[in-house]
Amino acid sequence: GSGAGTSGSQAAGANAPCGKTKARKRAAVEDLDDVELTAEELFDPAYQKRRQDAERVRALLLESTKVDTVPEPEAEPDEDSEVEVVEVPKPTPKPVAPPPTAPPRKYNLKVRVGGGAESSVKMFAHQTFKKLVDKLCQATGYDPAQAKLRFDGDVLLPHKKIEDTEIEDDDMLDFDPH
Repeated sequence: GSGAGTSGSQAAGANAPCGKTKARKRAAVEDLDDVELTAEELFDPAYQKRRQDAERVRALLLESTKVDTVPEPEAEPDEDSEVEVVEVPKPTPKPVAPPPTAPPRKYNLKVRVGGGAESSVKMFAHQTFKKLVDKLCQATGYDPAQAKLRFDGDVLLPHKKIEDTEIEDDDMLDFDPH
């Protein structure tokens, strides 16, 4: 829809006579009405903000380019006349959505308490060993400051996570309460 009767090349400002500046601007702004939106764009807050800003600019441009009548075509400019080139703003590319995140990995572990009874526990890869020690101490009544958790004889530091170690599903951990 070029409501001002100009061709696409004139709307873009290519080789148009300088007397048609307002008509070219108006045609370029009116061409924005033909843009179709995807459902994703309709619900994207960042896109909505950019769209509102573009609409405000569009309204200002339309207001500033109001013409009572369509101007008559002018004669071809001679070599000495100046030609005004009008830049039409390019649409902003829509942002790329980040890939969906996978649910956190959960480990099924066995814990031997004080060298005796075994218990099964489930723990997410991002959780620290302190959380497991605290839960075990809460269940057994031991002091978390004294308790240690070991894997293959090595003490597991409280701030470390399963994902920081070589622990796998169904591995045995030793809980030493003293």
